[in-house]
Amino acid sequence: MKRYNKPAALTLALLLCTAICAPAWADDSVYYAKTGQLEVRAQAIRTVTPDTVDISIGATAEKASEKEALSEVNEIIAKVIDSLKELDVPENQIRTSQLNITPRYTSFGSSRRIAGYTASVSLTVTLKDFDMINTVIDTSVAHGANNIGGMRFSFSEEGLVYRQALTDAITVARQKAETMAAAAGVELGMLLYLRESGYNTYAYSNSYMAMEMAAPMADDGYAGAQVMSGEIQIQASVDLTYETR
Repeated sequence: MKRYNKPAALTLALLLCTAICAPAWADDSVYYAKTGQLEVRAQAIRTVTPDTVDISIGATAEKASEKEALSEVNEIIAKVIDSLKELDVPENQIRTSQLNITPRYTSFGSSRRIAGYTASVSLTVTLKDFDMINTVIDTSVAHGANNIGGMRFSFSEEGLVYRQALTDAITVARQKAETMAAAAGVELGMLLYLRESGYNTYAYSNSYMAMEMAAPMADDGYAGAQVMSGEIQIQASVDLTYETR
């Protein structure tokens, strides 16, 4: 019986494996060399006029005790709510959004003690009639509100507009891919990857216009609120990957 030493047998096995496997590796390398990918990102923006605004209106009071501070701020808020109802603001469009009571401290050397308490209550008032914005703010201030927070303008059909922007973004991405492929001398193949990569809403209010259009000051020195609704931009972004050949 003919014997083979182990090193020689191992070498022969490796050579056979190389001969058998080499064509498959070569085919793969050729495939990936001929089949490339083209990645594109695009965004689209739709602009709308807002139809809803949320206004934060509140009051803050500082007193020696928690009870006194909360009592005073509650009295102010009650007057503000009554005044808003007199303006025919529906009750379901007025809601309490925040209530805080915090201690105020006085320092004595390395120690400190409570000097009093600060109570604050905030309302969120939702309006559809933008002609009421300035009146609502002025009336609230006249009845004791001393904390007018931010405003959030929104559009009730924002979801629909976003889907339109998303369609626009995909169309733009496809056009970009076609332009790039043509410039590179390749053809687009099938779509390999599609991802929604961004959704943003931006509200723009022309506050500088509000200052320029500010009403003359009243006898008490209060000029009155001047709020501009501006526009809302709804942005959609997408990532696409195409096969090229």
